[in-house]
Amino acid sequence: MPIGAASVAWQTPAGTTAAALTVTTTAAVAWRAVSLNRTNLTTAATIRVRVGSAASLTTAPTYDSGTVSAGVAVGIGQALHVMPAAVSALAMRIDISDPANPDGYLNIPLAYAGPGTEFNVSYSSDAGLDVRRGDTTTRGGQVFVDALSRARGWNLHLGYVRDATLGWLDQLEATAAQGRNILFVPRIGNARAAAESVFGLLHPGRRGFIGPGDGENGNRIMSADKPLFFDASGTDLMPCLCKAWEVSADGRRTKLHLRRGLRWSDGSPHTADDWMFWFNDLYSNRDLVPVPAPDPTRSPLAARESADGTRR
Repeated sequence: MPIGAASVAWQTPAGTTAAALTVTTTAAVAWRAVSLNRTNLTTAATIRVRVGSAASLTTAPTYDSGTVSAGVAVGIGQALHVMPAAVSALAMRIDISDPANPDGYLNIPLAYAGPGTEFNVSYSSDAGLDVRRGDTTTRGGQVFVDALSRARGWNLHLGYVRDATLGWLDQLEATAAQGRNILFVPRIGNARAAAESVFGLLHPGRRGFIGPGDGENGNRIMSADKPLFFDASGTDLMPCLCKAWEVSADGRRTKLHLRRGLRWSDGSPHTADDWMFWFNDLYSNRDLVPVPAPDPTRSPLAARESADGTRR
């Protein structure tokens, strides 16, 4: 349903506050998410999502969410359900119930049901509400408010994208160029996921340097000193805080030799003890770091200090 206007929305007859939407396809779809947008649903609304063959949706579905809250927030008539994992099937059924709806019917102008891809979003991303008004101010200072439109939006920064993901990013930008709506869910599983998600137009930005260590491109210029660094070509490593390094033949162990005489900003010596404190007392403490870094190439599996003060 691509229109999005309440006047041409899918709507139940007056007095009907429970109904079902069924989506069928000719080829299997990897169903992952459902979003009902710009609706008149209340915070008490519930949904039930079932996936399978068209004939078995009500009897033996491959996936059945059971009856769950639609997650509608006050002022944002948006329902959302994200499945734990993608399920390949030919059909999806969405049961919607909102018995206390004051309108006495269900109105759903915009909806999405289909696949989804997860990716890491940079903390520099931000969200906001774009409000457009045509207010009129009298000579006496009285303001007559004329609300024209309002739209929620996200300014997304991906931070870094690996080569394996670039094909997916190309497809996303191609879809955006066609003016098709795209569903973005910033925090899957969060209680405010439905309120924070956006289903709308995407305006692609620009891509930065694509090459070795692209995730560290900005850090090469702005961030703190690193143990090792890239040279100007962006392809070769060079010493920084560490004067030298050794990698074992199997690639599973790296030995870093810290420079002597390094100090923190307060004048305290910078030694291998500081590295061990970070790994043992901070990074390995699940109260402080509940979820380790998702990139396995950045997650040390073990760390220890050698007798000569080097770090392995």
